[in-house]
Amino acid sequence: MLQDNKMYILKIQNIIDIILENQNVFAIDRKIMVKLNDYVKDLDCFDNDFIVHYLNFIEVLNPFFEMLINKLKEYEKELLDNNELLSEYYFVFNFNEFFEKDILLPYKDMINSLHYLYEDNIVLEATVFFMHINALLKRYGFKNNKVRITNGIPVIDIDYGIRLENFKEEYITKYRKELEDGIRTGVFLDEEEILSYVKNAIEEHDKQFDI
Repeated sequence: MLQDNKMYILKIQNIIDIILENQNVFAIDRKIMVKLNDYVKDLDCFDNDFIVHYLNFIEVLNPFFEMLINKLKEYEKELLDNNELLSEYYFVFNFNEFFEKDILLPYKDMINSLHYLYEDNIVLEATVFFMHINALLKRYGFKNNKVRITNGIPVIDIDYGIRLENFKEEYITKYRKELEDGIRTGVFLDEEEILSYVKNAIEEHDKQFDI
């Protein structure tokens, strides 16, 4: 069964790659649908029921991710405003909260679709969900994320400080290189300059996602 799950997950990853090949959202137009049909037509694990529930899942996933990324940026900005350029600050949510919290209630059908797809397999529910959001999170630079099962409930941990730390390290690496090349002479880092670099780096990075 474990090996079957691994093979299935690889197939799901192929589907994700097809959808995201030339875009940063899980939108399925006619061209992508043709590619998906060609891929799944000979795979018994993707029947008509799968296609229906998967498309329902994708439909809700897009607005959910838009809300999620905006929330992550809000928390990231708080760290930036406090000059805390560190990782391992986690935004945490679990599947049950989609049926309990007002902010997540509009997206509960996304979780219901996973229930229909993977009844009695909470591990696959959690894994497939995480694979989809993490594929986009990594493109934004939020790379230190985790999925776990706690008391039978999928839990997602997203590190909203990771971009700040990574861009700070990028600045320090460039600074040291400039010292070695004689471009700089001072050995002491300027905190304001680091902060300005990180802000500009995030702004430039996110321009690729502006529509």
